[in-house]
Amino acid sequence: MRFIHRVLVIFSIALLVFFAGCSEDDSKEPADNRAPNAPMNPVPADSAMFQSVTVDLKWSCSDPDGDPLVYDVYFGTTNNPPLVSSNIADTTYDPDTLLANQMYYWRIVAHDNQSHATDGPLWKFTTGAGAPAGMVAIPACTFIMGAAYQAWATPEHEVTVSPFFMDIYEVTNDEYKQFCDATGHSYPPNPNWPGYSNFFTNPAYAHYPVINVYWQDAHDYAAWAGKRLPTEAEWELAKKGSQDNRLWPWGNTWNEGWANMWYDGDAYHYTAPVGSFPNDVSPFGCYDMTGNVTEWCEDDGHTSYIGAPADGSAWIDSPRANNRVMRGGTYSWVGGEMSRCAWRNFGGTNAYWDGSGFRCAKTL
Repeated sequence: MRFIHRVLVIFSIALLVFFAGCSEDDSKEPADNRAPNAPMNPVPADSAMFQSVTVDLKWSCSDPDGDPLVYDVYFGTTNNPPLVSSNIADTTYDPDTLLANQMYYWRIVAHDNQSHATDGPLWKFTTGAGAPAGMVAIPACTFIMGAAYQAWATPEHEVTVSPFFMDIYEVTNDEYKQFCDATGHSYPPNPNWPGYSNFFTNPAYAHYPVINVYWQDAHDYAAWAGKRLPTEAEWELAKKGSQDNRLWPWGNTWNEGWANMWYDGDAYHYTAPVGSFPNDVSPFGCYDMTGNVTEWCEDDGHTSYIGAPADGSAWIDSPRANNRVMRGGTYSWVGGEMSRCAWRNFGGTNAYWDGSGFRCAKTL
């Protein structure tokens, strides 16, 4: 009897332990949910100057578990800005018209649907008297130009650039047509793309970037518009910003579909209307510098930076060379290698193609 009693006691204890363990296991979450990553990639860039009084605030953010995110926006003229909007799903906020020549502070708090929140850093920018329409102001700053991943882009070197204005978008068919109609300049030829008849004059393509223009055509348009072609240093700064030597405008990870490169399932087999890829925006607010069309710069082509100016001015030979710098990726290139911020290309002054265009700069 004692033996049977002991067996029953041991069996009862085992059952209690088993059910207690099940209860504990049932109460545990399948996995620990993590907080959102910190908001990053602010537009305007942190400490940017001469910003438009109608600027929109933009940022990027992700969640390590893929949870949907909403954001609180803190914005104002003190370094402890007040909450101005909460639980918004967009990564863009319009603060309405701002005061000119005023410093503003802002930060973003990201919330997931698991009651986690992550504060972003405090950012700031200063408005100016107002950039010309369609342009952004880029402040004077020093940055590292070039990269070791392309021989033509070496050596990396420090460049100090004076403040300037840069076009937000590439020059469009409509803008270039106005120049041609006003001056008698020849229209560019249409591309040999199936289904794109009368590409340059068709209103359906008015906001596509102008293509098939020589370097001199771009130079003449810029002068007519009261602008100029950007120097190579200005172009690289406008694309990657001055905070780090990043690979692409949004950071160091290539994201397929974030720029208009070789057809990858987006709506465009060739070029796209300017600004169609919202993720392809630089820290200063310039669009399509990774893809769409590669762009003419003022500089002559040199196969290294040995002897390059350190003040951001155009590197021009005497007499001038027969090739010019071209910057940025184009719709017909595959992958992100040749669209990195420091990647350089050259084009002959007597040549054009349907993957090249330009944008303008203006001295501030």
